[in-house]
Amino acid sequence: DYTGQKRVALRIRASGQLQGQVEAFNAVASAACEAWTGSAWVLQATSNPAWWFRWFALGKVLASRPAFGARLADARLDLDAIKAWGAYCTANSLTFNAIIDTPQSCSEVLIAIARCGRATPTWASGKLGAIWDAASQPAVAVFGMSNIKRNTFSVQYITGRLADEIVLQFINPAAGW
Repeated sequence: DYTGQKRVALRIRASGQLQGQVEAFNAVASAACEAWTGSAWVLQATSNPAWWFRWFALGKVLASRPAFGARLADARLDLDAIKAWGAYCTANSLTFNAIIDTPQSCSEVLIAIARCGRATPTWASGKLGAIWDAASQPAVAVFGMSNIKRNTFSVQYITGRLADEIVLQFINPAAGW
């Protein structure tokens, strides 16, 4: 069942130029979700993490079964915060370009999307939104000796085995992918 999935086919005429199998088949693709244009949500190709965050939070049902996402109603999302975060992502050229090909919880996916936009999911307003550290913002709270009650503050340091090396894959459009 390929409901909701895009498929690409390659048709090749058998000739003397084709020997055996196709060694490589590459494509540059983009995905579309609803993006805020300043006056309305419009379905378009985008990489803005805020728009993908909202899209995944809304989720999708295809053929009467869940396809992806948390399936929250728009009324349960902090749309003002998401729109402001989207403007921040656009201004700072932050993008979300991922292929999710392993089972993950909705929370894990929303956290991953938010991290691409230098944010974290929050329910602080009673609705799902995101908070981020924009430049030149005032400090929200400062902790020091003057405002900590004795024996009420502790710090734990992670001193266990840490990774010696991290191997990852990434894309670089400027270097030909």
